[in-house]
Amino acid sequence: MHENQKKPELYSIGRLSKTVSVSPDTLRYYDEIGLFAPAYTSEDTKYRYYVPEQASTLARIIELKEYGFSLGEIKEMLPYDEVSLIELYQKRYWKLTQDNRRNQEILNKLANKLKRCKEEKIMKSRVLIVDDAEFLRRMVRELLSKADFEIAGEAADGNEAIELYKTLSPDLVIMNIVMPERDGIWALQKIKEIDADANVVMLSALGRQKIVLEALISDAQNFVVKPFMPEVLINAITSALTGEKSLNRETLKLMRDKCANSTQILSQAEINEIISAGYNGKVPKDLMLKLKGNDANSDEKPDYGKPDAEELNSGKAEKEDEILGLLTKLVKGQEEVKELLLRLNEK
Repeated sequence: MHENQKKPELYSIGRLSKTVSVSPDTLRYYDEIGLFAPAYTSEDTKYRYYVPEQASTLARIIELKEYGFSLGEIKEMLPYDEVSLIELYQKRYWKLTQDNRRNQEILNKLANKLKRCKEEKIMKSRVLIVDDAEFLRRMVRELLSKADFEIAGEAADGNEAIELYKTLSPDLVIMNIVMPERDGIWALQKIKEIDADANVVMLSALGRQKIVLEALISDAQNFVVKPFMPEVLINAITSALTGEKSLNRETLKLMRDKCANSTQILSQAEINEIISAGYNGKVPKDLMLKLKGNDANSDEKPDYGKPDAEELNSGKAEKEDEILGLLTKLVKGQEEVKELLLRLNEK
């Protein structure tokens, strides 16, 4: 080298690793496999040094790794030119596209297989039906039998439900609320003491806010109001068997505390909103406004306590709720028809 010729600037391994965001250990490994050698290695210290131009080569290696090329493939590409790289990129793109299609086919097959496995497991589930009305038990029994569920047994009151649960160990319990001797919420709580993982779906005409929330706070997985559509009950059972085990009690208690009118009758859609919020642990603003009702600004503390024995066991409240529920649906239906007629007249 001529005396006046300037020595090339060298990067230490630490400086190059910071420039290209690669660890020094990676650079040492690339050197060992012959992929990326330093421009100079000190004989005394064995330190590795690189020229600035090598930074772009290293950056290209990192880029090729991100595109899925192996280190062996990258080694074969070097030295490279832009034309050959474009061809390699094109081949890699089509290969990945084909792999993605195959992987998607496999994912679809796995998804279908898992769905079938879950369906088979659900349909083999054994269900205990608890209701004091024989005709209601018969109706639910026929519905579940057609859906290939196994009926483990039937009970007419809370005490009988507890004894049968101990004996039969069913996969799920369908529980009415208003029953003689012991009500359904009491039976639910006792079953949960026996088996914390018990799956219980409440099926009752008592669709009042405080009763629905009391049942859910007591760890029922779902709540279906009478009268019900068959698919609603089947969906509730399926959700209880395959979904999360328990609702967030603190979220449910928050909703209960915000109930301005705890005796308000809820629709199935509104109950489903409450259950969804309980599982998510968050209460949407629109749902909170519904729970607050018209008396949201009132300073009077709402009555959200546990339903008293007279309300639960007389059966009167349940009948009233069922009648009010039907009337609510009737009025809503009339409003929808009226709105439809108005739109037709406008046309």
